[in-house]
This record gives sequence, structure tokens and C-alpha cells, in this order.
Amino acid sequence: MPESRSTITVETGDSVRRLQELTDAVDKAQEAYKEAAKSNDHAKTVAAQKVWKEATRELAKHTQALERTELAAKELSSMTLVQLERRQRDLIYQLKRTHEGTQEYQQLQGQLQQVNTRVGELRQSLRATTDAQRSLNAQIHQGSLGHRMLHGLMGSVTGAAGKMGGALKTALNSLSGGFLGAIGSIAGVIGALKKAVGASDEFTAKMANLQALTGLRGDDLDWLGEKARSMGSAMTDAGVRIAKSSNEIADAFALMGSAKPELLGDKEALAGVTEAALTLAAAAGLDTNEAVTSLANTMNQFGAGAQEASRYINTLAAGSQAGSAGVDLISKAITKFGAVAAGANLSVEESVALIETLAAKGIQGEVAGTKLNSVLIALQTGADEFNPKIVGLNQAFENLAAANLSTAEKVKIFGQGNIAAGEILIQNRAQLADLTQAVTGTGTAFEQAAINTNDNATRTQQMLNRLEVAYQKVGDALQPLLANALSFLTSIMDTLGDLWDDTAPLREAPKIFRDTCHIDWCQPTERVYNFIRGLAPYPAAWTEILSADGRRMALKVFRSERIAEPHALSPGAIRTDGRRHFDVATEDGFLRLLDVQPAGKRRMTADQFLNGTDVSACCMA
Repeated sequence: MPESRSTITVETGDSVRRLQELTDAVDKAQEAYKEAAKSNDHAKTVAAQKVWKEATRELAKHTQALERTELAAKELSSMTLVQLERRQRDLIYQLKRTHEGTQEYQQLQGQLQQVNTRVGELRQSLRATTDAQRSLNAQIHQGSLGHRMLHGLMGSVTGAAGKMGGALKTALNSLSGGFLGAIGSIAGVIGALKKAVGASDEFTAKMANLQALTGLRGDDLDWLGEKARSMGSAMTDAGVRIAKSSNEIADAFALMGSAKPELLGDKEALAGVTEAALTLAAAAGLDTNEAVTSLANTMNQFGAGAQEASRYINTLAAGSQAGSAGVDLISKAITKFGAVAAGANLSVEESVALIETLAAKGIQGEVAGTKLNSVLIALQTGADEFNPKIVGLNQAFENLAAANLSTAEKVKIFGQGNIAAGEILIQNRAQLADLTQAVTGTGTAFEQAAINTNDNATRTQQMLNRLEVAYQKVGDALQPLLANALSFLTSIMDTLGDLWDDTAPLREAPKIFRDTCHIDWCQPTERVYNFIRGLAPYPAAWTEILSADGRRMALKVFRSERIAEPHALSPGAIRTDGRRHFDVATEDGFLRLLDVQPAGKRRMTADQFLNGTDVSACCMA
């Protein structure tokens, strides 16, 4: 297919991202319209309204297109391979008779791409099923080794050690010389068992550490264990996906318990505050340790209980969003002056506003905390009208501004090293008040975390977390049986290995059949390239070209060239200039076919083949 005819792909992830962008654009346009309306500028208001309406129309169009795409995908998922191939031929036929560049042509391309992708998925699944069936048949032919091995395993598990040797001998006598495949099968079983047991052992070690720290036992410890296993693959009530492994969450429980010891006697409180910390991590882009430490330190400075965890993560996230200091810098600053702030009856919201006010002027982290500590101590030990504990924080700075103090007087109050910080707070008292309001009573952490975790990467990680938990639970069940089971399987491996005779004559390689040489374009480029090279010149790898009118043409491939180029085409799609180049899409790139041989004809180069064959609207089957 010429470059101008590159297939249009409907990417669900891109569509969702575009939907979010359009939604944000509508929100911004609406806000701009509201601001314009307040200004009483008619022309500005009309222009802003026009932009808002246009953004709304674009959002509606994209939403409808996304819905149509989802409906088409559902329809394709219910079709059989035969039905899909028939649909594929129909679309190719229609494309040949449609003008390029038209909307109809683009729609047909998009539909063909979806069909090609689904055909590739079904063919890959069919091949996997066929391979599995062949493998099963081979095992059955070799004396039902799997059944015999399982029988021996269960005999071992039940403690029938005396019978194990007999079962092993029986299995070996029935192999009929084909025990190399048996070694691979047994090795696979051993590997799976070890992986499951290893996952169980690692999680058990994490829970043992948590038990040593918390002193929890029995049902309480089991409850925390199940919470750690379920939290990483579930969605919270606030719509947040905590995509952390069970081991990471167990570590977070232990870290939070160390940072806030008062939680150790209450499993629900410990789990709740830890979940809040993990929500903060998702909202602010922190790792688990940073989030747990930041939340625990901040709560500790103000003596906050578990029930206030949500308020604190929302305040920290809102402060990070409204100002220039991130959550980690806010936490570092609070660690230096939080106790003094609490003693002056300042709220966590006012404290975060103080930090962000200094951060806007380049004073951040521990430096900001140290200066705020000195400023608050100075104000509390001075005149009552400047004491935030007596008159409140905002009023204290208003009184300082109204006093019109000289530089010498300010130095006397704040000290030479802190006068700059004091000046910033006095001059920016209005901003301080605004920031306090901005971080009060928000749901910023939950809102941002819900947005940040609503993606395919997070969903994939949660699926992997569920798989990890499955391994752990299998390993838990295997633990009592482990010693005997692995001993039995290892003995089989040892015995089979002893029977191997290096002096035995080599056996002939298995015959290569036509199906064995068929090219699977769903494989990576490197693998397909080596497959073609390994079968050249005889018997030669082969494929099929599905023509525009639905006919199939067999084509041997003798030589190819790798092209490392990302694309959105389905495996087997053809890209050609119609004269010299003849590229076929693989899983991760292209293969340029150089020497080919159509059925019933001689071997020829790609340009010779293209001279008499139009493949621009075809694909590889």
C-alpha cells in the first residue's frame, strides 16, 4: 500500500486522552466566558461564548465518534473468523472503488484496520490452541506422563515414600525413549511451584515484619494481610486505584506504624491512614515512602488523629497545586516549625499557606521551616497585637502592616536573619489569606489521584497485582506439601539425567512439514526475519497474499530485510510504493521482502514481482 494510504488506526487510549483534553477545553472556555461576562465587555463576552460553544461542539462530536467505535468493536468481538475474513474481503473491495482522501475512504480504512486487528488476534489464538492440542497429544502418546507424575506426586504428599520409587520406575519404563520432553515438563512444574512458594515466602516475611512491629496476631494480622492483598487491585470509595503490590502495601503499613505508633493498636486506623498516604502518592506523583513520611510527619506536628487523614492529604495536595512547593517540600518545612505553629493555634491549612507564600519568593523546604519557626516564636513572645495565638494569624500580619514599623523595629521583632521572611509575609498578607482559603475544605487529593490512576498502565498493574496474589495463595496452600513434592520431582529429574547416555547415536531431526514453514506475521521482526533465513533456500518459508477480490495467492519468501520502524498497522498489513519496495508489518516493525516466488512461477526479486502484481490493497494471511 502506498504511503498515502497508511491505515488509520482507532486507538482507544488516544481517544480517551483526547476526550479528557476536550473536556478540559470546555471547562476553560466556560470559565473564560464567565470572566468575560463579569467585565461587562460585550464584544469580549460574545467572543468567549463563541469559543465555549465551539469547544462544546467538538466534545460532542468526539464523544459520539468514541461511542460508535465502541459499538463497532463490540460487533467485531462477536464475529467468527470466517465472518471476519468475509468482512475483510468486502472492505478491500470497497476501498478499491473509493476515491482516496474522501471521508468515506478514511472510514473504510479505519474499519479495515479494526477487522485486520481482530483477525490477527483470532488467528494467533487459534495457533496457540492448536499448539497446545499437539503438545497434549504428544504427552498422551508418551504414556500419559503427566498423569503418572501427578499420581506419584500425590503419593509423595500422602507420605507413601515406599511407593514413590515404584511409581517412578513405572513412569520411567513407560517413556519409550522419549523422556527429553518429560524433563522439560517436569522442569516447568518445578518452576511454577517454586515461583508460587517464593511469592508466598516473600509476603510471609513482610507480614512477619509487620507482626514484630505492631504486635498484632491471629485474626487481626490476617485482616491486615488480606487488606494488603486486596488494596492493590481494587478501587477506593473515592474512585482511586491503588496500583501497589501486596508487598509494597505491607511495607507501607509497617512504615506508617513506625511513623505513627498510636495507630499500631488499631488495624482499621492503620489501614485507613496508609490508604490515604497511597492516595496522596497517586495525586502528587510521590513514591510510597515519600507519601507515608510526608503525611505522618505533618499529622504528628499537629497531633492529628486517624480520622483527619483525608483532610491532611487534601490540604497537602491543594497546597502543592496552588503554590510552588511540592508535597515533599511542604512536609520538610512543617517538620521544622509545625510544633510551634500548633502551639500558636495555627491550623495545618494556615501553615501550608505560610510555606507556599515563602516558596513563591524562593524560600523552600527546611530553610522555610526554620525561618517560619523563628518568626512565629518572635511574634508569640512580643506584643499581644502581633501574637497570632491571641489575635489570629491574618490579623497579626494586618496589625504589623498597620504599625508601619521601621527597619530597626522589624529587626528587633524578627531578628536580623529572619527580617526578609517577616517582610515577605507582611507584604503578601493578602496572598497568604487567599492561599489559606484555597487549601481549606478541598477534595484535591482524591480528585487528582482519581484522574492520575484512570489509565491503562494503572489497570495493567492492578491485573499484575491480582496475579501476584494468586501465586501467593497457591504458595500458601503448597507450603505444607512443599518438601515432599519438590523432593519427588527433583528425584525424577535426577533419575532421568542419570539415564542420559552421551555415547548414544544421534537421532534424526524431525521432518519439516508445510504448515511448519508458514510465516506468522504477529511475531517480532527479529523472530520472523530469522525464521525466513533459517528455512532458506529449502524448503523456504511461505505466506499468503489476500487480494482485493478475496483470492489467496501462496508466496515463498527467500530473503528479507529488517526495518525498525514503529507503526500502528496490524501484523500482515502491506506497505508498498508499487514499484520496488514491498514491506510487511510485524508486531514491532516491518520486513522488506527482497526475493520471493509466487505459486507456479520462478523465483524473482521484489521489483520483478511488483511489476506484474498489485498488492496495494492486499494483506498477508
